[in-house]
Amino acid sequence: MIHPIDLATAAQSLETHFGSPFAASRHGGEQRFRAVLRHQFGLTEPAAGFVVTALVRRHALRWVSAYGVAQPCPGALELWGQWLIQPDGVQEW
Repeated sequence: MIHPIDLATAAQSLETHFGSPFAASRHGGEQRFRAVLRHQFGLTEPAAGFVVTALVRRHALRWVSAYGVAQPCPGALELWGQWLIQPDGVQEW
């Protein structure tokens, strides 16, 4: 699949901007990642979302709840946690 920017470069940019770990809710972190990618690379909102989704699928971005749950969970568990940003973790399919 073709991405609008190199995924390793995108992950490195996010790590430089936010650090790792980065404390944020699941949804809030994704929004902030998209905003940074849009600003730094001139991406549209859909393209930035596509890159964030690809980075999550390739394990370069991983959200862990404050309760140690890394899988999507409904409710409050998605509000408290941190994002691990691992540019070296970009795995190709």
